[in-house]
Amino acid sequence: MPMTKAKEIIFDLETTGLARTSHILQIAAIKGEHNFNEYILPKAPIPPKVRELTGIRIEAKKMYHHDKEVKAVNITTGLTSFLDFLSSNNSTSVVLFGHNIKKFDVPVLFHALLSCGIMEKFVERVDGFVDTLPLFKLVEPGLSSYSQTNLFKHLLDEAYEAHDALQDVIALQRLLCHSNPTTADKVKNSFSLASTLERFLHCQQSKPCESSLSPLLHQKIITKRTASKIANSGLCFQHLQLAHTREGRQGIEDILKEQFRGKPRVTTSKRIIDAIADFFQNALAES
Repeated sequence: MPMTKAKEIIFDLETTGLARTSHILQIAAIKGEHNFNEYILPKAPIPPKVRELTGIRIEAKKMYHHDKEVKAVNITTGLTSFLDFLSSNNSTSVVLFGHNIKKFDVPVLFHALLSCGIMEKFVERVDGFVDTLPLFKLVEPGLSSYSQTNLFKHLLDEAYEAHDALQDVIALQRLLCHSNPTTADKVKNSFSLASTLERFLHCQQSKPCESSLSPLLHQKIITKRTASKIANSGLCFQHLQLAHTREGRQGIEDILKEQFRGKPRVTTSKRIIDAIADFFQNALAES
């Protein structure tokens, strides 16, 4: 990733929850002295805990932030404005920075961009990301907590209004200026847009497969982790059932142990293979 030539922009989201399909309530970004802040009208209710944390609420189709009415737009308009901000100043290469974005903000943003049909425009503007959570663990070792509020208190001896996307990006900008990580440190904690989007799309495609495995999960034949591995390999309940119908236990073993890039497709565990084979055998006996 061309970190030395890239335009570094910090961004943050406030959302209706912690799921990757949560609705965006606020999106903010900052580059130097220029900042962006947009409130978004969600298509889902704002839970009480989120209202308490963010101070954002909806009444009569109007949005309020700490009891002050704010201008809010729909998600497509808000994301389009965000993309315009990213491409301002004639920048051709953008790297987005944020705290704990790899596990949360980026998947939520991807989901929203895909839902609005504007992912291609985002791909045209952004090269990749830097997650500042592991970055601060690298440059400021030994802290008891690496939450952004704790970092701000520990490093700057101040507090700020957390859970406000604009205040969060301003605070993170100050933290980065204070710690001044090297380009090498940033690169170590970067991840490309292409690979991240590929993983996200693969995960989206595997969700129906994982849902189909619920009979095995409900009877505790397999763990959630094993179900994810099976689904991520492209296998559904019906594939396992067909393999057993054709070749019994050997069919289950063959499909789970099938080699892919030098590794088993799912597992070589005899215990897991036996448990799945027994499940289908018992189902046949009961039918």
